Amino acid sequence: MVKYWYLAFALLISTQVGWSQQVLIDTVFFDFDSDYLKPSHMDQLDSMSSKFLSYPTYYVEIYGHTDSIGSTGYNLELSEMRARKVALYLIEKGTLADRIFYEGLGTNKPIGPNTTYAGRKKNRRADISVIYTREIFSPPVVEDTTATDTVAETPVVVEDPASLVDTVYCSYAPFEIDTKKKTVIIAPQGTQITVPAGAFKGDTEYIEIKVSELYTRRDMIVAAMPSVEKKKGPYEATGMFTFEARDGRRLAQIADDKSFEVLLPATRRDPYTRVYSGSGGTRGRSRSRGGNTAKVKKPAMTAVKAWNEENYPIRYLGPRKAYTFEINKSGKFAVGRPLHYSQNTEKDDLGTNFIIKLKGKRFEKTTQVMLVGEVVKTYIPLKKVSKKVYEGDRVKFLDNDTELVLIGIQYDDKGEPYLAKISFKPGTFLGNKKRDPKKRPTIKLKAKFRKITPERLEELLTELNV
Repeated sequence: MVKYWYLAFALLISTQVGWSQQVLIDTVFFDFDSDYLKPSHMDQLDSMSSKFLSYPTYYVEIYGHTDSIGSTGYNLELSEMRARKVALYLIEKGTLADRIFYEGLGTNKPIGPNTTYAGRKKNRRADISVIYTREIFSPPVVEDTTATDTVAETPVVVEDPASLVDTVYCSYAPFEIDTKKKTVIIAPQGTQITVPAGAFKGDTEYIEIKVSELYTRRDMIVAAMPSVEKKKGPYEATGMFTFEARDGRRLAQIADDKSFEVLLPATRRDPYTRVYSGSGGTRGRSRSRGGNTAKVKKPAMTAVKAWNEENYPIRYLGPRKAYTFEINKSGKFAVGRPLHYSQNTEKDDLGTNFIIKLKGKRFEKTTQVMLVGEVVKTYIPLKKVSKKVYEGDRVKFLDNDTELVLIGIQYDDKGEPYLAKISFKPGTFLGNKKRDPKKRPTIKLKAKFRKITPERLEELLTELNV
């Protein structure tokens, strides 16, 4: 609908000789596999928006792009995230949401050759175009021809606070909302949560809210966030978020008849998508003791001990490019689908045992070891057996050609990182023969921890997104 509004607007402007139509075109560039807006990007968008926001009529189009490294599906999702990030920033600065159209085009519109570093750098971008004019354009108003002779007095309307809507573009820091108003919360990466008026028990006027998100493979790895359902095994993650409402130091009690609508961004619809809630939490990771760990950007969300499938109805909104569902409690939530659907493996697969022997210097308190899917976003934590041995028991739904990465991350007492990393396919160790349904195979791997710089760790984790 917004797109049609824009086309009508552009056509009308182009046919009016006396109109003072103006066009702004700009481009924001991104780092490899990132949708992060740097301060220079923000200054660039501030300068741009200051030119058209003073005009009564304008329309903004944003198209996200990527280089050709990585899968087509992932690049389409990344390009959408880049366009969305620009749109959300412009809205935060005063641009009307219904005047913005954004879309991710993936690798379809390169402006440089993807065979060179310089060309790929040009293609990691978001293109922005604005048409604006001092003339006021609005849809035609149909006059009511059923006028009567009587003139009714205009009633005095007392506005009900429950009919008011607050929109909050939040960061990951806690903030307060007015419990008497409906509040639409929009997080930095696009998660949207609608809190209805009167959603909480008691007469507290303001409730503290905290929201966090995980959408990239890199952030989920650093957070050591598993994507394994407690009873049904691994799932392919679309996104994860935390919604926490507090009344002082305690979790706020939610009214029995209230729920919160969630829109979770997703570039495409996947069948068999489920909603999961996280139970338990992580002990504070001791790697935070090291002063140098600030160089490794930490995710906003901490890991859970287990995920549990919820019976929440979920559907995909194509025009909004998001899944929508309702929650009725605070907590950590994830959206994804069972891994055997994406890997085309048998649901009753017995699984594979993994035995990982780690070499090199060890710092036990900060060690985390996991298997990561290179193609799908799944993260399988491995259990500690001894100081040097970690184990994955009955890892299911992985066929012989599944691309996996074994990752071990730890930090020394100064906060400097150590990494153990091996890429492999199960078929390399098991052979590409069909598995015996009555036997559970075992894969044994060895990996060595090597000290690396925080910057190099960032680069390696980023590369896992492609």
